[in-house]
Amino acid sequence: RKSLQGLNYFAADGSEAFDSLIRTIQELTVSIDEQQRLIKNLKRGRQYLKSDFKVHVSKSSTIGDHCVTYAVSDKSTQEFRQLCDHKHDDICIDCANLSNTLMNIEQILKDKSEQNDLDKFRTCYEAIHAWKSHQLRSINQNSCREQIIEELAAAVFLNLDQEGQKSDGETGDTLDDNTADGISNNFSQYQHKVFVHVFDQCTQDAKTVRAIIQNVLQKIKVTDPHVKQAYIRSDNAGCYHSAETILSIPQISKNTGITITRMDFSDPQGGKAACDRFAAVIKYHIRRYLRAIARKPRPITAEWPSIDVLETFPK
Repeated sequence: RKSLQGLNYFAADGSEAFDSLIRTIQELTVSIDEQQRLIKNLKRGRQYLKSDFKVHVSKSSTIGDHCVTYAVSDKSTQEFRQLCDHKHDDICIDCANLSNTLMNIEQILKDKSEQNDLDKFRTCYEAIHAWKSHQLRSINQNSCREQIIEELAAAVFLNLDQEGQKSDGETGDTLDDNTADGISNNFSQYQHKVFVHVFDQCTQDAKTVRAIIQNVLQKIKVTDPHVKQAYIRSDNAGCYHSAETILSIPQISKNTGITITRMDFSDPQGGKAACDRFAAVIKYHIRRYLRAIARKPRPITAEWPSIDVLETFPK
C-alpha cells in the first residue's frame, strides 16, 4: 500500500472489507442476478463513501447519517451532548442502499448457516462502519481549520506532522524527518511555508515535538515579525500523547513571542495533508539521489547524506 498523502488505515481497511464481501458473494450459492445486484450495490456504496458522503455531511442535517451534531453527541454525558433543533426524518438513498445491502448479505449468510463467512462479514461490517464514522468525524475536526483560515489575519496556522511518532521512552534507530507547514495571511496575501527537521537519531516524544514547535515559531517570527498569534493543529496519531505539549504551550509562547492561541486535533488517521505529501516528495528525492550515487560511485562522508540531498532539492 502506497500513497503520496500517507496511508489512511480507516480507508484502506474499509475498502479491503468491500473487496472481501464481494469475494464472499461470488462464492455463495445464489442466483447470478442476486450476485450481480449485491456486488453492484456494494461498489456503489464504496464509491459513495469515497466521494459524495463527505460532501453531504454538515453541521445540521435532517438526515441522521449526515448530521455532525447528532452523530458526535454523547448521549450518556451532558457535557458532550448537544441537542439538534430539527428532526432526523429524512433518508439518504445511498446510505439506505448500503445499509440494506449489508443486511441482505447478513441474512443470506445466516440462512446458509455459514458461520465462518458470517464471522468474516461482521469483521467487514465493522471496518466499513468505522470508515464511515471516520469520514464524518474528520469533517467535524476539519471545520476548525477552515474557520481559522477564513478568519486568518496576520496569524499563522501550524500543522504538525506527527505521523509515525512513538510514545515516550521509545527511540528511533533510523533517520527521521518531521515537517510542519505554516499558512499566514500577510496583508491579504496568503503564504504557505514548509519546515523540514531532519534527525539522525532521536526519541520521538513530547520533548522533540516541543523543540520543533518552538523552532518553527522562532523562524516564523524572524521572517514575519508582524505575526503575533499561532493556531496549532496536530494529526493526533494514536501512538502519540500530547499532554506535555499542551502544558508547554505557555512557555513556548513566551520564548518565541508568538502566542499560541488554540490547539486542535484531527481525527486519528485524518490529518494526512501537506506535511505527508511534502515528506513523500523529499523521500523520493533522497531515493533518486542514492540511486544516482550507486550508478556513479564517488566519495561520500560517513554521515548520512540527507542534508546534502535536501540542499540539492529543487526550490
